[in-house]
Amino acid sequence: MFVIQILSFENNVSKLNKLLDSYIEARTIDNNLSKSVRIGIFDSDDSKAKARFDNENKIYSFLIQPNDISTEFLYSENEIKSQIDGKRLFIGTEFNEKTKRLKENSFINLGGDNNNLNKAGRNVIVDSDVYNEEGINLALTKEKFAQQIYYKEIIISDESLCNFRHIFSKISGYINKEQWL
Repeated sequence: MFVIQILSFENNVSKLNKLLDSYIEARTIDNNLSKSVRIGIFDSDDSKAKARFDNENKIYSFLIQPNDISTEFLYSENEIKSQIDGKRLFIGTEFNEKTKRLKENSFINLGGDNNNLNKAGRNVIVDSDVYNEEGINLALTKEKFAQQIYYKEIIISDESLCNFRHIFSKISGYINKEQWL
């Protein structure tokens, strides 16, 4: 019997890198430690993400494809923009780069810190600090988006599911490799 653990740290590549490195270090020092398979999956839009293939310690990580995207871009634009309780994910290109206002509705604007404000005009997911004229946040978090998919509140097309095939294939490869070791 074997255990597979898939790790996800929303918006924190360095924490996931550190955790995977600590597993490798601990297992290298103490061969008696349980060596269940650990798999880290990174968005490919962060240059700090580190792919690993450590067969001896059963630690693996990889970046989603295509390059330079976050996982949400594997879904269709309509799926990304699904409304849940009046909130949704936004795409940075929906905002004017200079004014930080939503191009389709100038009463909605991007707020928050410079990291968030700098998303205006870029092809990135915006999941916080999008405000209407009353100061109400209209952004759905990535975590809530994922939960709504899991609970089938957001229905995913077969075409979008096919975009995840490479992820399932990689995970399956690590699982099947483990079964035969």
